[in-house]
Amino acid sequence: MDLLLKPCYNCDGYTDDCNICNGDGELFYVDGEEERFNLLANRWEEETIHHSVVQINHPCFGAMDKMKSTKAIGWLLERMKKEPTHLMALLDMWVKKSDNPIPDKSYDIVKITETWIKWGVEKKLIKK
Repeated sequence: MDLLLKPCYNCDGYTDDCNICNGDGELFYVDGEEERFNLLANRWEEETIHHSVVQINHPCFGAMDKMKSTKAIGWLLERMKKEPTHLMALLDMWVKKSDNPIPDKSYDIVKITETWIKWGVEKKLIKK
């Protein structure tokens, strides 16, 4: 297990008004990028659960967006297999429009989740 010492994933301790580390930039241990992604996702979900609109301006959402990669798509799809999440908005940002399996006028989070997971299996990003 390779533990990495990382500064705050939002501000790196350079601001006094960080709403993630409260501006102290406190160091924390993460076991690689997947754990970092999941820490960000957990924090985003905890802090935005009561919003009716997907909070893409939240610092954790922005930090996850910067992690865009095939691996991050897989991590998000694995998370969606466990429970539907509005974090799927990241997939809309990351996946080319021509490859996006979701129709423009779809709002059923369960069906959208199922469609993304099927897509991820077909693209060999995740296992069934």
